Amino acid sequence: MHKICKTSRMDYREGYSEHNGVRIFYRDYGPKEATPVLLVHGLGAQLVHWPEHLINFLLQNNFRPITFDNRDSGLSTRFKKKPSIVFGYLRYFFR
Repeated sequence: MHKICKTSRMDYREGYSEHNGVRIFYRDYGPKEATPVLLVHGLGAQLVHWPEHLINFLLQNNFRPITFDNRDSGLSTRFKKKPSIVFGYLRYFFR
């Protein structure tokens, strides 16, 4: 599901992508026929932290910037439980 948003500065589509119960909120700028560029932030960052001049530069050069909220931040799914470090190691070694 996505919706089309228009601000005084730019147009974009936004919505959720879901897999295995995890929902990631995204924002998709530019025309569908442009070359997509997925902008990936560091840990805990939200899609609103990308500078507007970078988005505009990509749009002007026929790219389609796509930003998203990392898991546990912004409008994406948040996990309540702490992960088990021991279980994580076991799962890694016995894969």
